[in-house]
Amino acid sequence: MSTKTTTTPDAGLFPKTLGEDYLKLMKFSFETAFENAVKIQDLNVKIWKNLYDTGKEAQSEAYKMVDGFIENAKKGRVEYKKAVEDGFKKVEEML
Repeated sequence: MSTKTTTTPDAGLFPKTLGEDYLKLMKFSFETAFENAVKIQDLNVKIWKNLYDTGKEAQSEAYKMVDGFIENAKKGRVEYKKAVEDGFKKVEEML
């Protein structure tokens, strides 16, 4: 008893739907990659907007802090001038 073997493409090595299956795989791969790229881009947009908003808040806080420093400096200079003038008055009174 002998077994006949063939190596021709139509011997079952290439199914008739191979092209369709390959195209489905390519479409699925593209759609998956595209969806993931969109998710990454959306996440990046969210991160950048968050950084932008945080930056605005930080800038606002910095302005408040600088305004506080300026107000304290003005108060300090007024108090310093008053203390020096009071010192001059006392010296003048002693003379």
